[in-house]
Amino acid sequence: MSRQRDAFNPFYPLIILAGVAFALTACAYGAMTVVSLRGAEHGERVATGFVSFMNAYGGSLMAIEVGVLAFVSIAAMTTDEWWRARANRSRSTDRHDTTS
Repeated sequence: MSRQRDAFNPFYPLIILAGVAFALTACAYGAMTVVSLRGAEHGERVATGFVSFMNAYGGSLMAIEVGVLAFVSIAAMTTDEWWRARANRSRSTDRHDTTS
């Protein structure tokens, strides 16, 4: 008995990648905030490359990532039926070829 493959929607792995990227950026932005606040409490100025980068671009980076995550999520939901129908057509063609 052959195992039937489920429909594969290529947007699902992209959702995972976008979600992981957003989670890492959000954690980095939070860490930058904590490091900056602790440095400010002691009168120190913390301006490492990473902290400076996240301070300058962290908010924009997270906004872009949320936009990408929203786009890929909507694309996955709207094309899911199409990918499923495509897989079913492929399966029915395969069955037809093996019975002929």
